[in-house]
Amino acid sequence: MEYAWIANRDRKESMVIWLSILASGLACTQPVQAVNEPTAPDPPRAVLPANAPDGYPKAASLPEINKWLWEEYSRRATAEHNRAIAGRVVAPGSCGGCISVMVTPSVLPMNEWLALSERATNAMLAEDFKARLEGLNFVMHLQQAAMIGDLPQLLNAKLRSAVIKLTSDPDGEVRRLALGLQGQLREVASGSNLAEIAAAVDALLNPDVATRRAAVRALSDLTLGAKPETNAFGDLAPRIVERVLPLASDADRMTRLQSIAVLARTGEHAASLMPQFRQWLAGDDRLSRRAVYRAVESLGIDAAPLAPQLVELSNDGSYDDRAAAIRAIGYSRTCSDKAVAALTEIAQESDAMASSSARLSLARLGPNAATAAPALRAFAQSHPDAAKECVWAADVIEGKRSLQDPP
Repeated sequence: MEYAWIANRDRKESMVIWLSILASGLACTQPVQAVNEPTAPDPPRAVLPANAPDGYPKAASLPEINKWLWEEYSRRATAEHNRAIAGRVVAPGSCGGCISVMVTPSVLPMNEWLALSERATNAMLAEDFKARLEGLNFVMHLQQAAMIGDLPQLLNAKLRSAVIKLTSDPDGEVRRLALGLQGQLREVASGSNLAEIAAAVDALLNPDVATRRAAVRALSDLTLGAKPETNAFGDLAPRIVERVLPLASDADRMTRLQSIAVLARTGEHAASLMPQFRQWLAGDDRLSRRAVYRAVESLGIDAAPLAPQLVELSNDGSYDDRAAAIRAIGYSRTCSDKAVAALTEIAQESDAMASSSARLSLARLGPNAATAAPALRAFAQSHPDAAKECVWAADVIEGKRSLQDPP
């Protein structure tokens, strides 16, 4: 059987086995592929049984229990699927449906899940490298069970402290896996994550480049959803700026992207990074430019100091990059006449994505784009296909409607 991590837009991940059901029985006929699943509603709290099922290998090792759990999930999912298709006629050789096999907390009672949590914690604290690695790997399973079953008690303070301790483990594989778990545990465990952030900040000084990259990813995951224009790192922000800035030029593309995102979440400290933001916009690395666009759009970085470069990029670059630069201009707290004029001209282009992005940016600028409103209204009269957006943008600029009002 092959496994694949499937992540939806809520970043809730579940391990899925795609199985084709044939008339002759259960057979796996298609390769596993990662797909974008639509966002599903949060599942209800798991109803746990009073006792473990027959055959549960309680005394087995954590890897053996992990294997048994997946086999049990698969068995139950297959039985449920067979009940659902009972009575249906399935042509030979055709697929009768697909089964999603995922962590199902209801296979074990609470006392057994808690016992497994304690075993994983103790394994992570063991002297033996293999035991520490097995403990960390099982925490990934516990994280899934805790999230799907709404069982945060499986990720108690002792377990989280053990994971934090392993972020400075002598072994690089253990360190990287522990850092990678930080953001996942944050999704379920309650309370402050400052201890996890501090551990990741310390890991930024590790001489192993892979560990430093993992630390940046952990910081990015730990602060997902941070409010724009706020410092997500508190007193640690100056140290983060100092240690993450070099990684924004790392050879690894994803590390560059995540580093810029982390730097943008340092609140008032990000203002001192404008020279670096300008440098990234001026460079040849598209991913770094996109990270700056995202920092402006999602994280509250003021686009005004970057506006001259953004205006240049709004008339150059790839299709997507151009639209992103145009949208970013709209997040300027003040805006020059030149930038407004450039957006007004783009808003009247035939390029649908660019013109629509320009109208939105002008609307975001509000009264700062007052000179654009007459041109937008005039363009609307001669271009019925663009009339709704143009009139809406002009109304928002003049205070007659809000950004939240539909065109």
